[in-house]
Amino acid sequence: MTSTYSNFNLHTSDEYLYIQSYSANEVITIDRLTNEITIRDQNSIPSSAAKKPIHALVGAIQLIAGNYLIVVTSKSKVGVLDEHEIWKCEKFEILPFHRNDNHLNEDEKKINSSYKSMVEYFLTTQNFYFSYTYDLTYSLQKLQETSPEFLALPLFERADKRFMWNYHLIQTMNPTKEMSNFILPFILGFISLNRVQISGRSFEFGLISRRSTYFAGTRFNVRGSDEEGNVANFVETEQILNYQEYKCSYVQVRGSIPLFWSQKVNLKYKPPILIDETSSQIEACKRHFSKMLSTYNQHVCINLINQHGSEGRLEKSYSEALKMLNEPQIRYEYFDFHKQCGKNQWDRLNILINRLANDQDFFGYFCINKNGSILSNQRGIFRTNCIDCLDRTNVVQGLLAKRMLHIQLIKLGLLSETEAIEYHEEFNNIFRNVWADNGDFLSIQYAGTGALKSDFTRTGKRTTYGLLRDGFNSLYRYLLNNFNDGFRQDSIDLVLGNYRVSPNEGLELEKCPVANENKKYLALPIIAIGTFSMFIISLLIPAETFQEQFMYILFWGMSTLLTLAAMLYLGPEIVDAPKLVHKPKNKKE
Repeated sequence: MTSTYSNFNLHTSDEYLYIQSYSANEVITIDRLTNEITIRDQNSIPSSAAKKPIHALVGAIQLIAGNYLIVVTSKSKVGVLDEHEIWKCEKFEILPFHRNDNHLNEDEKKINSSYKSMVEYFLTTQNFYFSYTYDLTYSLQKLQETSPEFLALPLFERADKRFMWNYHLIQTMNPTKEMSNFILPFILGFISLNRVQISGRSFEFGLISRRSTYFAGTRFNVRGSDEEGNVANFVETEQILNYQEYKCSYVQVRGSIPLFWSQKVNLKYKPPILIDETSSQIEACKRHFSKMLSTYNQHVCINLINQHGSEGRLEKSYSEALKMLNEPQIRYEYFDFHKQCGKNQWDRLNILINRLANDQDFFGYFCINKNGSILSNQRGIFRTNCIDCLDRTNVVQGLLAKRMLHIQLIKLGLLSETEAIEYHEEFNNIFRNVWADNGDFLSIQYAGTGALKSDFTRTGKRTTYGLLRDGFNSLYRYLLNNFNDGFRQDSIDLVLGNYRVSPNEGLELEKCPVANENKKYLALPIIAIGTFSMFIISLLIPAETFQEQFMYILFWGMSTLLTLAAMLYLGPEIVDAPKLVHKPKNKKE
């Protein structure tokens, strides 16, 4: 497997930026005037250039002022996977190619600052990962299915573009073969690597979740499928078990229901689900599963959404679309999670797992020994979804992963046929916490908060603390989704290249989506806060007479209610909506 240089110095002079590897004579040289990027030797670096250590090159992005270089300035070691070190990005830095912004007018500076703040915000997203020697964009089975010629390609050239989050940033630099040793693919998701024991025998247990860059975004801004069959919140999760000469891998996926549907924020706690009932629905579903079957083979599609209300109508549309597809490689499994597990009946999840047992046994898992002999292949996959593909989905995926892990541990002789994972408390706690952390971080990336119901994954039962935490996260999600996710969606679209900044935007303000930011949407929320504050004051501070206090309470109470009613009526105009990329509007049912 190919590798890249590890750790660099960034040298800065008035004329050039130099990226120097610790271990080679080659230097990437960026001309700060022409933006030309070339490879030179270390002797070209002037002694007067300022120097700082960096850990990786992420890429570059074009804004109004010109190109900006993005580098990793702080990293932490996640662990070791099959003798390969895996790293998590802790801090990034954005550096302009240009020496100053004197070539911009005031409008251009303001617009450039807006775009730069989007990039900076995006880079605060938790859990970007990379490796200098291992391709994190592929599962173990996919890597083994490739040719020696493919494995000899540079990491960034052969990376799975679905999961390479810096692909657009690298393309901005016009990468050449000579630059390949400096360039790494970065994934977004979750990785946990652990050295654990059962009965004194040590093995590696890990989890890698890879978030897709296709149709990527935030909770209510991207739903369902795009025209190409890519779905929102698509994540491939690989559970890894390495023991002695054996390496085992088990893959599951999650992703939004592959139809044209939307759920735009409008200040309501649960915005209405709008479904496109045109004939193009079946085409979206067909395109999605055509890609999925070619990548993962057979499917069991587990749908966990509610059977009533708008979720129920969506479930009906999904099941009908799959019937129309009539694909023998796909089986549909519906389980109304909330209905089945209501009143704290979480043991009823065993009904679902038992229904899936035969499929899981048939699909199997991937296993290879140290000699490169493949002992078994995974022949199919579970594709799980709820409405967000977060909370309910992670619970079910964790249970399926645990059942498969139990099978693997028995096969490798780490457990006897009658031994349960629960008998080994220390490892069982590690397993639960890894899957709970996986759910939390995937949820933060899509919805802005940790996962709901994660206490069940973490402890095996629902707790009072977990219910309180769910309440807080639900409220916080509501605020973020309504008043922050438009900006967050724009930051994702900008960095992924879904929107490309034109250098002329500062000169043609009417064509610039961020030029005239309207703050009027803040008026009603501010008025609502003011009237509610006065209502509370009227309750707490007595007036000269009861009648006078009653009138104050009535006036400010009615004012608060009327303001809130106006906010709900004007909801779509008040919320923070994306400005850079307009999603296709779905027709109402």
